[in-house]
Amino acid sequence: MTIFEDISKSMNKKIQVCFISHFAYSLFNNVCKVAHGGAELDLYLIAKELSNDENYEISFLVGDFGQKDEERYENIRVKKLVRKSKSKLSIVKKIRGQE
Repeated sequence: MTIFEDISKSMNKKIQVCFISHFAYSLFNNVCKVAHGGAELDLYLIAKELSNDENYEISFLVGDFGQKDEERYENIRVKKLVRKSKSKLSIVKKIRGQE
C-alpha cells in the first residue's frame, strides 16, 4: 500500500486525479478521428490503470470535438474543456465542477 492510499483510506476519501490533454478524446471515443500522439496515449493508459483502483476518482479534460459536455467511459469522467477565457482560474473551476 502506498502512502497516498493509506492517507486516502484513513480519510475515507478517494484520491482525485485529473488529466488535461486536448487531443486525447479520440482514445475514449473511436468515432472521433482526431489524431493523438504518444503523450496522449501515455496519459490515457495511466488513467485507465488508476481507474481500476477503487481508491481513485479519475477525470480527463479534453478538447471540444462536438461531444457532450461530460461523458463517462468505464470509471473515467471525461469533460469537454472549452476555453472561455485566458484565465487559469476557468480551468480550475471546470475541474472542480463549478462551471
